[in-house]
Amino acid sequence: MTGMSAKNFVALIAGLVALCNDRLDRQPSNRALAKAATVWPTIGDWLRGEQFPQWIDPLLKLVRAVRAHAAQGGLPPLAHLADEQRWRRRCQDEARRHIEETRTMVQAEQGRAVTRTNGSRFAEYVAGFTRIHDDGVADG
Repeated sequence: MTGMSAKNFVALIAGLVALCNDRLDRQPSNRALAKAATVWPTIGDWLRGEQFPQWIDPLLKLVRAVRAHAAQGGLPPLAHLADEQRWRRRCQDEARRHIEETRTMVQAEQGRAVTRTNGSRFAEYVAGFTRIHDDGVADG
């Protein structure tokens, strides 16, 4: 999974926000979008990029609500809003990226925990090895 897929997801969300802000006069409101998506209160967090949607269906409901509002406002169909498979793919790619990032952080913490637990024994081993290497014979 490349960073490009994550950027594509972020770009889709940014495009949705720009559409609402620039061409739809800041409509529909976050409250209306939350009602359409049946998710409270995370819509604003999604749109600001502060939280990643846990499920695709509420996100697609949000996209449909914006698409319907755009159509009511007389805007022509917009490709990035019409292609729900594109939204699904980008969301799945971003979810995979989050999973990999979490996995990496967990593995790093496990490594640090092992080092903390075994650090003194390892330091003793290295010190003993160094003494053997330096003196040519083991102490004791």
